Amino acid sequence: MIPESLITGRLLPGVTTQQRMTAIDVYAYLDLRQGSGGWPVKGFRTVAKAIGVQERAVSKAAKVLADLGLIELTVTSPVATSAVMKIIHNPARGIANPHVELGPTPKRYRHDPVPYPASSAVRASRKAVQRLHEPYPTPDAQDAAGSRSMRSEWV
Repeated sequence: MIPESLITGRLLPGVTTQQRMTAIDVYAYLDLRQGSGGWPVKGFRTVAKAIGVQERAVSKAAKVLADLGLIELTVTSPVATSAVMKIIHNPARGIANPHVELGPTPKRYRHDPVPYPASSAVRASRKAVQRLHEPYPTPDAQDAAGSRSMRSEWV
């Protein structure tokens, strides 16, 4: 599972939609490969081939995720073409980085219920509408229409 604030973009202010989607893909792939207690993923090229983007996009996304504190990024060569990436914050897997602030989960409903005031026109018209929908008595079989089939004896 991916943190909701990463998906909605609250964690990545000022980042384009394409960069945010790449960061989500990188994070999801790293989480998939690492699992609960697995090995970190090595190499920008490996991740780039797996998710179908360029190495440069993966390296930028990994640096953004590392700055946020979601992954640990260890660059293994001086040119920064290879790195080891490890998830260090995913509450769904029980891994938490105390330096990451995801914020509260947003409310799932629109608003609290608002009662109509006693002097409202809606409350006054409610009784009149209820009287219109009073149930009719159940019709008898004598009042029921006959069959419309051409093979019926009623035709």
